[in-house]
Amino acid sequence: MSGGHDHAIPDSGNERALWMVLGLTSIFLVTEVIAGIVFKSLALLADLAHMFTHVAALAICRGSDPAPSSHFFIQRMKGNIP
Repeated sequence: MSGGHDHAIPDSGNERALWMVLGLTSIFLVTEVIAGIVFKSLALLADLAHMFTHVAALAICRGSDPAPSSHFFIQRMKGNIP
């Protein structure tokens, strides 16, 4: 039951960029975890919590599909364009 889609990394520019940013941010997150523990740095651990919110937000953006709402808006405004 694939539903006509796959889970490969897409080739479109915006979504590909989102994947790259999510990957890089995740790498920095793991680096801050290791460095914060090794150096016993509260500042790095605090920034780790902040970085986690960025990773979570990017993951949520990756999973969202803005097409239905923008399609609705375009159809609604179609008659108002001069």
